[in-house]
Amino acid sequence: MKKVPTIFKGCGIRVQCLKCRSEVTDTCQIKGKSISTCENKDKHKFKLAVHIPGTSSSKRTRLINAATFDVALTELAKFKQELLANNFSPALKSENLVVLETNPTNQTQTPVLVQNNIQIIEAAQVISPLQISPPKFLLVDYIAQYLDFISGVNTPFHLMRKLSRDHIKETERVVERFCFSLKKNNYNLETLDLGSIGQDEVGIFCNYLISDLKLSSYNKPCAIMKAFFNWCIQIKDCDIKNPFFKMRLTVAPKKEKIAITQAEFRALLNAITFENGKAVLLNGKPTNYYHEWLSVAFRLALETGLRAEEVVTLKFNNICELKKSVMAFKLINLKVWRIQTGEDQAQINKYVKYVPITSSLNDLLQECGYLNHKETDKYIIPFPEGSNLNYVQDTISRSFTHYIKQVSPRKIEYKDLRKTYITALTMVLGDKAKLFTGHSDDAVIRKHYLADSVLMAGLGNLNIFGDCG
Repeated sequence: MKKVPTIFKGCGIRVQCLKCRSEVTDTCQIKGKSISTCENKDKHKFKLAVHIPGTSSSKRTRLINAATFDVALTELAKFKQELLANNFSPALKSENLVVLETNPTNQTQTPVLVQNNIQIIEAAQVISPLQISPPKFLLVDYIAQYLDFISGVNTPFHLMRKLSRDHIKETERVVERFCFSLKKNNYNLETLDLGSIGQDEVGIFCNYLISDLKLSSYNKPCAIMKAFFNWCIQIKDCDIKNPFFKMRLTVAPKKEKIAITQAEFRALLNAITFENGKAVLLNGKPTNYYHEWLSVAFRLALETGLRAEEVVTLKFNNICELKKSVMAFKLINLKVWRIQTGEDQAQINKYVKYVPITSSLNDLLQECGYLNHKETDKYIIPFPEGSNLNYVQDTISRSFTHYIKQVSPRKIEYKDLRKTYITALTMVLGDKAKLFTGHSDDAVIRKHYLADSVLMAGLGNLNIFGDCG
């Protein structure tokens, strides 16, 4: 029975049934049963299909009567050469069928081209099964290994660098988009080799990100793909070149650094109700973003300026007294700790940071029961006990996005609460603000966190020369 080996799926060879005029699969189209029960196996022919460059889906095809897949593979190579030589002009008419006959000794196979009732015999080169080798570096295999590697699965101890869950999810999303962009352009991912990926494929990926996904820049996705190929080359010793090594990055438009206003934040808190929480997901499934503890979560994020993963882990026993009447949260700077040590527990105490407990933050803690829960390991955000912290983190972020749209036309994101806090802190402390933000460089704060609108608003009463009357 004629069959295309699994590893060669998508190579340009398929099996066509001349009886039902359909492609042969595991099920017979006539009987609706296993293909092994098909009574028309003699009508099964190999069909060659070659994509025409510069088109989205146009192909040149040819039916052949090859007895084995090995011979069909040889004919595919010849067919491609013929098309290239003729600049992909239309192939022979459909009645011109290449017939491959095998002699009794099974030592040679001779193709006979039937054209206008004249047989033209041509010697064929037979490829031994030993000569047919699978891709050396299969893309999908190395992607699976890379995702395991960055997640700490089957990773050598000395190479472990445990990344945040968000970074791992972002990497998964990028490699999935890379594969989809190629598949959309008729690449067969089951046989695609790393070594065959070059500038054309990088161009397809970048165009997909900008044109289809409407991203403002392809810099970050391409940086992630570059890291993936570097891993393949440096860690897995793949003898390939990194196609993302020389690519030119785009200059993304400067993004406005937004700080939420007091009026917007108050409106946000007032909007947190069960009725306002109703929504319909993209898949049509109804949901509700309301949780009674969301108000505390949003206020805690604003009053501490902590990252989302840090806010959900805050406990009452994180509060310490630096000196009399000076209270602060004592925390581990998770981001810096991971970058510097790969989450080495032995060095955790070197990466401590403090979050000052301001008057408004103290009011919030008192409302949350500080006097009753002081020095306990109870979470400050009163979500249900036993809740998955990753789920809580996602819930807070998505709920914020849902509710803020109801009270403000501005595109405000959950992370803008942190920018608001750092901006306010910097206006009071100046360059000393980095002591509490966890940044080692003032430039990082100025570039990414300081909201220009708030800083300029503070200049309203400034008189440069004083009273010169």
